[in-house]
Amino acid sequence: MKNEIKITNDQWKIYEKKYGNLMWKISHMISGDEAISSSEDNYADLQITAIESMRGFYKKTGASVDEMLKSKNFDKYTKTCLWHLKGSKGAKITRRYPV
Repeated sequence: MKNEIKITNDQWKIYEKKYGNLMWKISHMISGDEAISSSEDNYADLQITAIESMRGFYKKTGASVDEMLKSKNFDKYTKTCLWHLKGSKGAKITRRYPV
């Protein structure tokens, strides 16, 4: 098993087609204040998390990206990773809000 996986542009398009709406929804839910965290910045962070979820799933299973995109286990894994980012980033933003 190699240490890294390669994600093609076509594979990324498939990922975004499956999970893009979810990522936008999460990016809008992270913060209501655009000055603190814009939706676009949040979406970019979610894209990084998505790629990290592919790497993490690959390390656990050795599955190729094509196999991942068809796997119910990967579906659960990547959604968990995306929602976890929402929770952790949202908690950091909440601490910065003035009381």
